[in-house]
This record gives sequence, structure tokens and C-alpha cells, in this order.
Amino acid sequence: MKTQKTKDSFFKEPEIDRLQRNLELIIQKLEREKREHAYLDEQIKIVEVELNEKKNLKRLPELKDKNLHKNILALERKLELEIVHYNEACSENNLLKNQIEVHRNDLLNYKQSLENLKGDILNVSVQGAKRNSQWKENIEEDQLFRERISVLRSKSANAKTRYSNKINSLASIIREERNNKLKGLGIIKDVFEFRNSKPADSLELSSMLRKLVKKWQKALKERKILLEGYKKNIKLIKLAFREIQAATGYGNIDDIVTAFIKSEEQIHEVWQYINTLNGEIDNLEENLKEATEKIESYEKNKEKGEVKCIENKNYLDKRKQSMELKVIKKGQKFEEVQAEITKLLPIVKKMSNLCQSTTLPIQLTTSYVDSINFESLTEDNILPILGQIEEYLSYILISVAYHKNDKHPVLKPIALDILQEKSFAITPTSISNIFDFKDLYEDEEIDDSRAPLPLYELKEKAKFILETKTSASSRGLLSGLRSRTPKHLPCITD
Repeated sequence: MKTQKTKDSFFKEPEIDRLQRNLELIIQKLEREKREHAYLDEQIKIVEVELNEKKNLKRLPELKDKNLHKNILALERKLELEIVHYNEACSENNLLKNQIEVHRNDLLNYKQSLENLKGDILNVSVQGAKRNSQWKENIEEDQLFRERISVLRSKSANAKTRYSNKINSLASIIREERNNKLKGLGIIKDVFEFRNSKPADSLELSSMLRKLVKKWQKALKERKILLEGYKKNIKLIKLAFREIQAATGYGNIDDIVTAFIKSEEQIHEVWQYINTLNGEIDNLEENLKEATEKIESYEKNKEKGEVKCIENKNYLDKRKQSMELKVIKKGQKFEEVQAEITKLLPIVKKMSNLCQSTTLPIQLTTSYVDSINFESLTEDNILPILGQIEEYLSYILISVAYHKNDKHPVLKPIALDILQEKSFAITPTSISNIFDFKDLYEDEEIDDSRAPLPLYELKEKAKFILETKTSASSRGLLSGLRSRTPKHLPCITD
């Protein structure tokens, strides 16, 4: 894991740092080689001194000369080896110098490229700031244009409504003028026909025609004035459309008209929403009025409600007293049952001890009987003990029957003289023994007339009462039946 991290850090390292680190390593190697070179020079000097001394001592005896000759040969060999090492170190130093120069050139190139990159980054940052400022200015201009467009849209909508009304009025006036022209032409035709028929009345016709000409001249002057006004309005509308086109960028008037129609539809929808809100407000006001009326009626009927509460309280107190009496009676019954159970304690204990002390080799689990405390017997746990005793006795009877070699001892019928006669006088249990009369009616909303419950509520209440009154006995019977079921066959040994 560590090597992986170092590799990752090595690859993530910048090129300049890596080259600097390599340069430092090369410098350390050079220093080490220089030290070795100095050490070798010292050794060579020492060897040369020793050689000179040995040469001076050639006049010693032959034995000494032989030893010295051997030493000289050994030292010469060492000197040759040291010279070889020295030459190798010099060649390595030359290679290292060349590598250092290459690394220095690379370092200079990287520094120059780094400076160029810094300059490029500065230029890009300046351009980015300019673009950002231009973008902000464009956003502000866009907002201003949108505001102008909204103002122009509102103005154009108002102008459209105003000019549409004027155009409608002009159309109605033109229709009236056409009708008047048609009527005038009809009158002129009638006059000419009348003139041809009655030449004596030409003076009257000329005066009528002059009046008609004057009337038409006045009408034409009025029409000219109206047309000049319409032309001015049309010029204003054209200028307004040009301003809208310049502000919105729409090239076609139809697009502007559709945009205004959409805005009018939106305004119409807004008005509809406001109308719905007004309707809801009216409904809420009506509900508020009804609520205030109810509050006033409740305040008026406050005294009646207090009287009714007192009556309900008295009724509940009476019912509480009756329930307390029932609880006391049930407690007395419980004490009576507990007394009967305590009377049965010694008999049950004696029977269980007798069953457990028999010498018959019957495999019967008595763990449940052993776990029960006979001093704390109740109506629930006495029935399982009796069931265990009954089961034990049935095993004894079966074993005795097997010893007597009876056929089908388990299925052997009971003798008729032992059976009791059936009493036909016993009647089936009536519902009055299980339910009280008051259980057939509701307790909470009981009236003087004692209105009966609905059918489904009566069924549910009957089920609940049956379950509560038969829960204890059913629990005891079920436990007794479970304890009486044979779990394994008896193993009887001869």
C-alpha cells in the first residue's frame, strides 16, 4: 500500500520538482566521487613514498629484498587497480556532468514555459473579467428592454381597443353615408322623373338640387376632416408598431397582434381567477354568518345544555353504583370458588403423589405437574393437573387390561350398569340465563321507551358477552383436553 502511494505521489509530482530532485542526487554522487578520488590520490602518494623507500632499501640482505619485492609487486597491482577505479570514476563524473547540463537546460526550458503560461493565464483572466462585465451589462439591457416591451404592450393594448372602437364607429358612419347616398340618388331620380313629367315646376327642382348640393358639400367637408384625423391616427399606429418591432424584435405585425391577444387572454384568465376568489370569499362570508348564528343559538341554549349535563351526570352516578355492586358480588363468587379449590388441594396433592409413587414402568412426563405450586392453585391451573391424573389412570387401566390379555382394551365399551340414565327433563339453555334484559339495549343512549338495538350491533354484543362469560371454562376445558391426548404409547414390560 505504501509503495502504491509513493508511486502515485511520484507520478503526480511536477516535472520541475522531479528534475530538481534528480539534480540534487547527481550533485551528491559527484561529491561522493570527489571524496573517493581524493582518498585514492592520498593512497597513491603513500604508495609512491613507500616505493621510494623500498628502492632506497635495496641494499639490504637478499631475504629482505625478496620480501620487499613481493610487497612491491602487490602494491603495484593495487596501484594498477586503483588507477583503473580512478579512470572509471572520471568517466562516470564526465557522464554526470553531461546529465547535469541536460537537466539544467530542461529546467530553464520549463521555467520559460511556466512564465509563458502565467502570462497566458493573466490574459485569459482579463478577458474573462471583460466578458463577465459585458454579460452583466447585457442582462441589465435585457431587463430594460423587457420592461419597455411590457409598457409598450400595455400601450398597444389600450390603443388597439381605442382604435377598434373608432374603426367600428367609422364603419357605422360609412354605412349611414352609403344609405344616405342611396336615398339621395333615389330622390334625384324621383325629382328628374317629376321634372320630365312636370316642366312647370323646374324652379322648385333647381332650388331643391341646390340645397342638396350644399348639404353634400358640408358632408364632404366633414368627411375630409374625419379622414385627415384617421390618417393621423393611422400614422401614429404605424409609428407605435415600429417602436414595438424595434423593442421586441418581432418582424411581423401579425406576431405582435398574436402576442397582444395572448396577453389579453392572460388578463382575462386573471380576471376569471379574481372572480372565482370573490365567489369563494362570498361563500366564506356566508359560512361565517351561519357559524355566528349557530354560536348565538348555542349561547341561548346554554342553560338547557347545563340541565341536560346534570341529568347525564346523575344517570352515570347511578350506573357507577350498580357496577360497584356487581364487582362486589363477583368478588364474593371468586372467594367462594377459591375456597372450594383450597378444599380440593389436599385431595389433588394426594392423588398426584399416589400416581407418581406407583411402581408401574409407564413412561409419563410429569414435568408440568412438578412445576405447579400446589399452594397457589386456581381455577385455571387445577384442570391441567386433574387431566394429568386422569391420563395417568387411563394408562394404568390400559396396562392392567394388557396384563389380563383383553382384546381391544382401549376400545372396550363401558358397562351399561355403570352408565347413568339420561334425564329428559333438562331443557336447553335459554338466552335469559346468559344475557340480562338490559344487555339487549344500548347503554349510552337509552330512552324511557327502551328502543332496541340494530341487528348487527345486537349480534356483536351477544358474541362479546358469550366470550366473556365462557372464556374461563373454555380455557380450562381446552387445557384439560390437551393434557388428556396420548402423546406416546405405553411401554409395558413383562
